This record gives sequence, structure tokens and C-alpha cells, in this order.
Amino acid sequence: MPWAPPPSAKPKSSRAVILVFLAALVFLGPTILGALGQAFETPIKPTPQPAPTQPNLPTGPSDPTTNPAPTGLPSLPQPRNQQEQEMYLYDNPIYDQVIADSVNCSLGQIDLPSASRQEVEAYMNNFVSCLMETWSEPLSRAGFVMPQPYVTVYTESIKTKCGKLPMENAVYCSADQQIYYALDLTQALPRSLQDSRFMAESIIAHEFGHAVQARTGILVSEMLIEEDASDEAEANQWSRRTELQADCFAGLFLRAVAQSTQMTPEEDDSIRRLFGSLGDSQPGSDHGSSANRQNWVSAGLGSNTPGSCRTFTASAAEVE
Repeated sequence: MPWAPPPSAKPKSSRAVILVFLAALVFLGPTILGALGQAFETPIKPTPQPAPTQPNLPTGPSDPTTNPAPTGLPSLPQPRNQQEQEMYLYDNPIYDQVIADSVNCSLGQIDLPSASRQEVEAYMNNFVSCLMETWSEPLSRAGFVMPQPYVTVYTESIKTKCGKLPMENAVYCSADQQIYYALDLTQALPRSLQDSRFMAESIIAHEFGHAVQARTGILVSEMLIEEDASDEAEANQWSRRTELQADCFAGLFLRAVAQSTQMTPEEDDSIRRLFGSLGDSQPGSDHGSSANRQNWVSAGLGSNTPGSCRTFTASAAEVE
């Protein structure tokens, strides 16, 4: 799922995000798409997720033209009937879990504007290790498995299994379960926030939030509903519920590592302002308004449980 820069930074079609989203859905294959045309059968319990084989992760910074996705990844959970679909969205076992209050995260130091692509890629993959440290145990307790997504940093528009990605962007691609990060992304942020800590990291945490959704059945369940929406407005509302939940999941993580990273109150405030700056209150928004993006990341920053991120049962006003 793409991150959306501020509307003034790079105007784009309100459907651009959904098109990438659907590219991922098409890649997932006829098993998922076929569910749209089938009558749901007798409700059954969610399929137990098998332990994954160890992904074959690249050992060093990648060449972005080769797209070095890990191999041996388990397939994404997907609903087999309507009851299971509703369970994934509304009563998911991940909502009952607790995130550790203090996760040890050693980020090191990097000057992102001057760092090379290889240095940024190494840094971001180390950062994802912190995300894994935070999320792996809660996901396991909920009965899900979480292979570590690899982050590919790119310096020009790149072709992926989720389509061609532009610059000034970041994306979680469900087709290969990887994260893509444009080296120039921070240039799209408000100038007043570009030098603040945790700006790029917050965006990666949002994309990792989509990875959590993917590994818990939330993402595919929502994709099926969005694909079957009666019109663009309905599809966009479902997209906003997904995006705002990823904001909230990012907040949960940032709270968990606040102590070990020595996050200051000013930096906490910058994170909230960052998410607020990424909102879009124009008709057709598929990521959420400034107020709601700030509200949902704040919900995560103020909580230690994914149950605080139930955007799929929130009122329409809370996900505008």
C-alpha cells in the first residue's frame, strides 16, 4: 500500500493508490479473485497458519533493478467465507494482543539526505528488525506468522510486482511481501519536519503496518471488499480504513521504541504533525483527512494494544 505525500507535493489521481492496490490483488491470483464470485459457504474457523520456512534474505544492499525479494515466504491468509472475512476485519485475534511497553531498538546514526542508496537501504532494513522485534511475538500469540519484509531503496521509478512505483513514495507490496522506499521521499515532507528524527522511520512503520495487516488476513479481506465496492466513494472509504489502521499500527510501534530511542516530547509531537500533514480532506481521498491521520497515529502512540486501531468498526466521520 502506497504512502501518500501531502496533496500539494505531487498532485495525482484519487484512484492511483487503488490501482497499485489492485495490481497486488491481481497478482495474488484466481484463488482470491474467485472468492468474489462465489457464495460464502458454512462458516468455519480460520485456517491455522503453518510455521514459515526461513526466508532467503539478501545478505547485503541490493541493486534495485533486480528486486531481491526473499524466497520461501508463506502465502497471505485469506478468508474462505463471509464469517471469516468479518472475523479478520472486526474481531481479529491481533486486536487482543499487547505490545511491549519498551522494545530495545538500536537505530544508529545516519544523515539520510547525504547517505548513499546502499547506506539508506542497510539502515532501513536494520530499522525493520526493530519492527520485527516489536510485532513478531504479538502476531505469534495471535496465531499468525511474520516473515521479515525486505526494504528496497530505489533512486528512479522502479518496476515491481505491484506495478511501476514513482519517486517520492514508499509502498508495501502484497504481491511479494516487500517494502519499497524512494531515496528522495523526505523531500516531499513539509520543510519544517524534514530535519526531525523519525520522519522516514514513521513512514516505514506505516508500510510495515500494512505488512501486519497482510499477515493477519486484514489486508486481503479488505481488498476483496474494496474490489467489489459499488462505486469509487465506497472503495475509497474502505481504503481509508486500511490506511488509517496502518497509521495507528505505526504509532503503536513508535511508542514501544520511544524509551530505547530516547524519543523526546518534541519528536513525539513532530510525528503527530507529520501524519497530519499527509492527510487529504479533498473529495475522493483514499488515505484520510489530516485530522483523522493525526488522530489515528495518536491513538497508537497512546496505547499498547492493536485493539486501539479498530478502524473497520469506527464511524464514517472517524475515517473521513
